[in-house]
Amino acid sequence: MSTLKTAWTRSSKQQFDQLRQRAAEAKRLGEFIDAHNEIAAILRDVDRAVEKGEPLYNTQKPGGVVRHFLHDFVSVTYAIFAAQGVGWIIAYLPVPSSWPEPKP
Repeated sequence: MSTLKTAWTRSSKQQFDQLRQRAAEAKRLGEFIDAHNEIAAILRDVDRAVEKGEPLYNTQKPGGVVRHFLHDFVSVTYAIFAAQGVGWIIAYLPVPSSWPEPKP
């Protein structure tokens, strides 16, 4: 396993925080945490991050690829520079955008 150091962009961190808050308000925080922990495990491993995500386009800086995958109800877009072992989460959005619906 090659470790990938992944950071958040400012906008993706805001998206994460907003989604976590919505999940807490809907009493679905546990479901959100489980999904996020699985995403984080994927994005810590270069091989898994490359395998899981579909390539969208190459970055302007040589050697990088922007990739995307859907995990449970979270759409994740990230840039990865596999040779350098670094990446950035670009977008972290719920699917559907109305997630979560409150539990009865």
